[in-house]
Amino acid sequence: MKYFKIVVVTLFIVSGNLCAQNSDINKLMVGFTCGFGGKPTTLVTDMTALIKEKKYPQIVSLLSSKNSGEVFLAVITIDRITTLGLYTLSKVKLTPYLIYFCSGCMPDQKTMKELLLSQENNGAKEWLDEAIGIK
Repeated sequence: MKYFKIVVVTLFIVSGNLCAQNSDINKLMVGFTCGFGGKPTTLVTDMTALIKEKKYPQIVSLLSSKNSGEVFLAVITIDRITTLGLYTLSKVKLTPYLIYFCSGCMPDQKTMKELLLSQENNGAKEWLDEAIGIK
């Protein structure tokens, strides 16, 4: 019985650490259609609100964020709104951040450069067009 209690307590501690690690990744996760319901991640929802409220300077400030997902969303948003003439910015910096993203139920990771140069946009263009109001 004593060993059983030790095993149970050990499993509880280990599972708590695993959940904490998963929670940290979720704070970095970029996804436009995640899980069975195809819902956006918290980062995408927050960025959508900034775009709809036209808080472009606040989006630019996210380029200095320590959250790689925020930086990635800021870069693609700034690129799109400057291309459309909705905002002007003299320079957008690219960083070697590792971006965690999901597409459906499959999480993945790529560097920002890989994502920006990739022909796959993982739903980014559609999300931006909808958030900006282009349909």
